[in-house]
Amino acid sequence: MPIHPDDIKSIRSNDPSLTLLHLGSCYPSYLKDQDIIQLVDAIKTSKNTHLKTIILAENEIEDEGAKALSTLTTVKVISLGGNYISDEGAKAFLRNEFLLGLDLEGNDISPEVMAEVEKHIQKNKDRFEKKPPESPIQGGIFTPKSPPSSSGDEQHTDCVAHSPKTPIEVR
Repeated sequence: MPIHPDDIKSIRSNDPSLTLLHLGSCYPSYLKDQDIIQLVDAIKTSKNTHLKTIILAENEIEDEGAKALSTLTTVKVISLGGNYISDEGAKAFLRNEFLLGLDLEGNDISPEVMAEVEKHIQKNKDRFEKKPPESPIQGGIFTPKSPPSSSGDEQHTDCVAHSPKTPIEVR
């Protein structure tokens, strides 16, 4: 099942409150490369500047999906843990000079390529003097962080596109 049209519409609207998109494993069905290519197209064609974090862990994303995601220049953090990405897909992120956090844990990536990607992400972070955007993923690569407690303004639940004030449910 592809990404729901209403969700694509929300992304294309460049809604300032949509800063985190969570399409993890509990989406109605696992996302595949063609779904990710559609998502990337929606982000790029809308010139979306507010979406900063995308969580796509535990799907069925392979190298072509990773390559498409690696072309995003406004998204700062991407979680792709537990997919089917190989060295080829991971290496695509070496061309992205804007990404500040990347989770590739649980994919089929060699330790050498993982180290190379981690070093690249750290270089990106070092180039930016300002603090990376708040996100559920911290650091250069790996280290997912638990969602904050419900005492904060931001709500975190699985399968929801999050915003500080109004979450947009993903169908």
